[in-house]
Parts: sequence; structure tokens; C-alpha cells
Amino acid sequence: MEVIRAFAGEAEPPEPAGAARTPEAPTAAREPAAFGHYVLGDVALARELRMTPKEAEDEARALSKEKLEDMNRALDEYILRQMCFKSEIVDEIARLHEDSAYAILGVSSQATDAEIKRAYRVVAMQCHPDKGGDKEDFQELRDAYEKIMEQRKTAGGADRAE
Repeated sequence: MEVIRAFAGEAEPPEPAGAARTPEAPTAAREPAAFGHYVLGDVALARELRMTPKEAEDEARALSKEKLEDMNRALDEYILRQMCFKSEIVDEIARLHEDSAYAILGVSSQATDAEIKRAYRVVAMQCHPDKGGDKEDFQELRDAYEKIMEQRKTAGGADRAE
């Protein structure tokens, strides 16, 4: 979780040795005076999300306009970081999904078309239903091969000598 917090910009400085911390106790990362503006930490965010509309309205009335603007800016920054994080995760999942087709054939994504074709033929001979292989495994192999070749065809003239 600390890695995610650090990525999202929310990692709090370590507490001094022997300091007790309660959820209600302010920390340097949540105190506006510490950095000159409001920083949204995990505890503060969880508290905000648990509030009823009435509680949020009452708290907003008790705060200054500047403090509310700082909180709003912190929430905007948090949302932006989460959107960026989600985008990176989606990109990584797509890359892993793409690489899985190569893994099924037992080749790297850097392999030439000829190497991919050769690997496909070797594995196809082993798992073809007529040779005692599983029909679903063979279909998965064919799908992976077709997916790779289609991607390479649409990608254009990459250096893939046969």
C-alpha cells in the first residue's frame, strides 16, 4: 500500500519514534501549516467519503473559503492522480495481454515472423486434436498465432525478416 501511496503522492512522513498516532490526530501531511496548503491523506479521504451530505455541509460552513478551496484543489489533484494511475494500469494490462499470445507460442515479442511461424508449427503438432491434443488448447494456440500475425500486419513494415 505504501508503494501506491508514494505513487499517488500521498505517502506520509514516518512518525517520530514513540509517537502514538490516532485517526483523529493531525499529522504533518494533513496539516495545512506544514506545507502551506491542504494535502489529502488516506485518513482524510476516508473521512470525507464516509460523511453524509448533512455532515459535509455542516463542516463546509465551519471552514473558511480559503480552506475549502485548498480542500477542493487537493481533491482535484487526487482524482487526477487516480485517473493517471488507472490509465497506466490499463496500459500494463493491455501489454501483458498482448505478451500472453507470444508466451503461448513460446517466443518473445522480438521474434521474427519466421521464428513465430516455426514455433507455431512445432506447438501445433504437439497439441493438434488429430495427434491426441486438446481441442481447446489448439484453438487457443491458433487464436494467439492469428492475433500476433494480425497485429504485425497492421503494425506495418517492422524489421521482421522471414
